[in-house]
Amino acid sequence: MPDVKVKNLRKEYGKKVVVDNLCFTAENGKLTTLLGPSGSGKSTAIRMISGLETPSGGDIWLGGREVFKEDVGELVPSEKRNIGMVFQSYALWPHKSVADNIGFPLRVRKTNKVDMLQKVKKCLDLVNLSGYENRLPGQLSGGEQQRVALARALVYEPEILLLDEPLANLDALIREQVRFELLEIQRRTGITMIYVTHDQSEAMVISDLVIILNEGKIMQEGPPHEVFDWPKSMFVANFLGVNNIIPAVYQSQNSATINDGRLITWDYQKYTSDRFSKGDPVYLSIRPNQIMFSGDERGNGSNVLKGKVMKEAYVGTMTEYWIESGCLNVRVQWHRGGGPGVGEDVDIIFDPTYVRLLPREE
Repeated sequence: MPDVKVKNLRKEYGKKVVVDNLCFTAENGKLTTLLGPSGSGKSTAIRMISGLETPSGGDIWLGGREVFKEDVGELVPSEKRNIGMVFQSYALWPHKSVADNIGFPLRVRKTNKVDMLQKVKKCLDLVNLSGYENRLPGQLSGGEQQRVALARALVYEPEILLLDEPLANLDALIREQVRFELLEIQRRTGITMIYVTHDQSEAMVISDLVIILNEGKIMQEGPPHEVFDWPKSMFVANFLGVNNIIPAVYQSQNSATINDGRLITWDYQKYTSDRFSKGDPVYLSIRPNQIMFSGDERGNGSNVLKGKVMKEAYVGTMTEYWIESGCLNVRVQWHRGGGPGVGEDVDIIFDPTYVRLLPREE
């Protein structure tokens, strides 16, 4: 299976820049996710890779073959790129059987009947729909319809599969089930996949590489655990789950003071802090589940903040607290029993292992 490379990929609609000089590689046999909010340019990017949209500039390679070139234009049309595409809408023919829907790309390619039946059966097995050959789409659940759409995209054995928000129309439980099935299919086939979603948890579960987009630009890319644990910007820290973002003033390579002068320290920063000088405005981030309640034994040391519980909410797997501490309003997620009540004075600890240093963005 080939990799996919884009260099300085751009798309403009009039004066509006939708995709702004994207450069990335989706590696051979891996699942790469383009993750971002609505309007970030992720769907437009894969439509350009597929040939459904014409880039305003840049270069696109599928394996060693350049399919679009800056200042030359399209070198390989969409239908000859050997790409499968799965959309948010299933786009199944309601009057055709499951087998006929899946086999349609083979009929277009004039595949002989015996080979067509074998390939359709193979794809039905792959998506766990054996025995559903004669059913109509209206007799299937949403998750089953999406599997039919996936099988149709795989039946002619494309080298690359592009998926644009394929699970967005499914309810939460079915979406979770289908995402794991999709991951299993990718691992079994070894196909190169580029997956578009705005769902952070989805991206974390299925991806080998996550590319986070905003306003047409790449904000950060890396393995899921890296972009989640080590955000490079306030946008990424806020987009990937709940975070406490705290204005501070940089003091040294392992410390900063918050606005009321209290000192916060950290053990380590993956992205070196030597780009900052003492007195620079910065942000600190720490996730609510990485803050602990403390007894009096910690005293008044760094990272121990005295506060009061202003609000609590039980959400099943945990209790969420909102703590007022001087100039800060801090959110804490407590996964154990026996937490404090509203109005109680508490000490909270910012675990120095998880404090992240972020640049102050204008």
